[in-house]
Amino acid sequence: MRKQEVVSESKQLLRAVLIGTGVSFAILLGLLLFAAGFISGGVIDESAMRAAVLIIVAVGVLIGSISAARLCDARGFLAGTLVGLMVFAVLFCAGLIVSYPDMAGVPAVAMITVLCGIGGAMPRVYLKQRRAGKHKRKKR
Repeated sequence: MRKQEVVSESKQLLRAVLIGTGVSFAILLGLLLFAAGFISGGVIDESAMRAAVLIIVAVGVLIGSISAARLCDARGFLAGTLVGLMVFAVLFCAGLIVSYPDMAGVPAVAMITVLCGIGGAMPRVYLKQRRAGKHKRKKR
């Protein structure tokens, strides 16, 4: 009977990570198309595109990890971290395919995706513990 509970928890974690990654990429696609419209319209200079992409990736991973942490009951931090790692892995592979020699920004993207994944899950896990009464202040 214990084995079924472990399998269901791992399936729940996998489901939460996949849905959170999908949400992240949907937001990334929408915001990148929005930014491309601003650049083609001349509102934003092309030199600011790299910073805009990093901000867009951070926002997408934050929202995706929040949604993954909501779906995953016990392992919100792990779900948020895995969403950040999944987004980084896909972006890294796409970067390798498109431009292999020019991979200078990889450490920045890796750090941003993983930290935003953890940071997006943090408020959800903290609020869940607080509502459950696990996080009480000691009386003096």
